[in-house]
Amino acid sequence: MTVGMNRALCLVLATAFAGCVEFESPYSKPQQVAANVTRSSDQYTRVSKIAARPIPIVNFPNTSTAQLVSLQGRSNEIDLVVQAIFLHSTGGWRFLEQAFDSQGTQLATKVVSQDSDETGVTETVAIAVPKEYLVAHSQSGLDIKVVGRRGDVLIKLPASYVQGFLLALK
Repeated sequence: MTVGMNRALCLVLATAFAGCVEFESPYSKPQQVAANVTRSSDQYTRVSKIAARPIPIVNFPNTSTAQLVSLQGRSNEIDLVVQAIFLHSTGGWRFLEQAFDSQGTQLATKVVSQDSDETGVTETVAIAVPKEYLVAHSQSGLDIKVVGRRGDVLIKLPASYVQGFLLALK
């Protein structure tokens, strides 16, 4: 067999095997999302935290995650916590501070932290998403742009993720 034929055969076999192997995302079904929700409480502040597993956001070469978190106690608030890591080589700081959904609605945003090290910067923001807002978007999912002075991050969470988190809150 020639080198060209070997490569062609390998490509055909890889394609065939790839069709046989199916990887299921831990975010594809609401029940899976709900099963991976963690609960914790602080005896001093009397605040309970319910947090969905962080979901990775494709933003190559930078990385981002988003997760729904509910703090119950003094106030019953739900936040979409977005952590974005930007490499120095791809622009560094974005100074994320505002969020808008795909309908143009501005969402209340709090800067949680801004850190840097030798490889890049990490910016974490919390976006207030009332339970009613999550219920209203449970069929479509969340489509939010987090905006900063030097760039932005697009966050898309599937409907199954929102539904699973709401299921866990019951």
